[in-house]
Amino acid sequence: MGLFLDLGILKNCDKIKAKKILDDWAKDRTSDISPDKCQLDEQNGGTVILLNEDCNFEGNTQFFKYASSKTNDAVMSLYIYDGDYWGYNLFDNGQEIDKFNPLPDYFDDIDESEIEAYKGNSDIVAQYFNINKDSIENYLIFWTDELMDEGPAYENDEFGYEDWQLVDFMEKLGYKYFE
Repeated sequence: MGLFLDLGILKNCDKIKAKKILDDWAKDRTSDISPDKCQLDEQNGGTVILLNEDCNFEGNTQFFKYASSKTNDAVMSLYIYDGDYWGYNLFDNGQEIDKFNPLPDYFDDIDESEIEAYKGNSDIVAQYFNINKDSIENYLIFWTDELMDEGPAYENDEFGYEDWQLVDFMEKLGYKYFE
């Protein structure tokens, strides 16, 4: 089994408030998120939360949606699925406004409208993170075998089109993965 990783960026949310949101979620629900096993790091005016191992992927996305509703602000849920790909869901005030998955038909064949829903939107992400969309649009493309054999999306990236490209993407948003 490959790596399953769930983390989120809570914009404009300090570490104390982020920890309270995490504790309240775990207390009020049957959840496999263990706040004491999660890592929190305050960065760039927000907090990055790395959830504990062995969390339920669906539940983790719901946690970050909840966190967005509690902060009344943008929260990006980022993930690596089984070491095969990375993706994100972007929420604002508890509503999903964008999502990306480079392999949307990973599990099953899906129709074009479903595939289209996973393409990500560099304009939206750039607006929320106050960055130039050109700095991230090369990440938001569907992967092909040929593309995965190419180098990184940008010259100074550490990773190519693989699961850990998530780290390069985060850095362009102004946040760092845990060291």
